[in-house]
Parts: sequence; C-alpha cells; structure tokens
Amino acid sequence: MAARHGMLKSLIISLKKRFIDMASTILQNSWILDFKLWPAEYTGNEGFGDTAVGALAQSFEKTLREAELDSTKLEDEWAVLKCNLYKMSKISPVSQLSWQQINESYREMCGSFLHLDDLLLSIPTSSAGAECGFSQVKLIKTDWRSCLTDDHLTDLLMVLLQSECVGNFNP
Repeated sequence: MAARHGMLKSLIISLKKRFIDMASTILQNSWILDFKLWPAEYTGNEGFGDTAVGALAQSFEKTLREAELDSTKLEDEWAVLKCNLYKMSKISPVSQLSWQQINESYREMCGSFLHLDDLLLSIPTSSAGAECGFSQVKLIKTDWRSCLTDDHLTDLLMVLLQSECVGNFNP
C-alpha cells in the first residue's frame, strides 16, 4: 500500500510539473472570453469578471504599455462593455455573441479592453499549428531534397500553407 501511495504521489508531482501553466494567472482568468460562462442576467452579477480583468491587466501590464495602451482603463471599459452587452441581450442572448461582432461594434468605446481580448485570443490553445508546420517541412525536405536551401524551403512552405487546395482552386 505504501508503494502505491508513493507512486501516486510521484505521478501527481510529475503532472503538476508538466502542467504548470495551468496554474498561471492568464489561463485561470481567460474564462471571461467564453460567453457561455457569463451569467444569464446582469442584475446581481455586476461585479463578475472584475477580478479576472484586473489580474489579466496586471499580467499583461508590460505588453500593454509597449502597445501604448492605458491599462488603468481596462477595468472601466470592461464594466461599460458588460453593461452594454447585457442591455443588448434583450434582443439576442449574450451566450450567442462573438468577439468579432463586439470588436466591430465597440472598438471605439472599449478599445483598450478589446486589445486585451485580442491578445488573449491570439494565444494558441494547442501546438497543433506548429506540429502541422513541422510535418509539412518533413514532407517537403525529404532525403532526396535535403539539398534545399532555407530560402527555397521557406518558399515551398509558404506556397503549401497559404495556397488554396487544388480542389477549391478557381482561376
């Protein structure tokens, strides 16, 4: 029984080391991006997400400053955005909104917060894109093409990854 307990404890420690990013402030507070996690009603929930936005503003303070954004405006803009979205939710529920729609409608009014939102949305959720790129490199640069220069490999990858599928090509 002690060996089993020791093995489980070791496994838990290893998993915590492996997934250390899961405890990061950014990942813990990025729930505000998911409209399905927002309360159905604004009344009584006026303060939801305020601590998350404050923590994200603090985490990205340097990045926001370099982008010449005022991180002190974020919490105010967050409050304004929530209020406006819930007023609009009488027409369509908040859970059906998209950040693209919100960016188009509120870019002027809540620009700093929407920049933070864009920053969070640009964080990849998996390494699938990188893995796909490495797979394409492997396919292009096979043994018989190992003499490709970096420039030629880059050009071939650009054509492969950025061009339309042959079936969808319409000249």
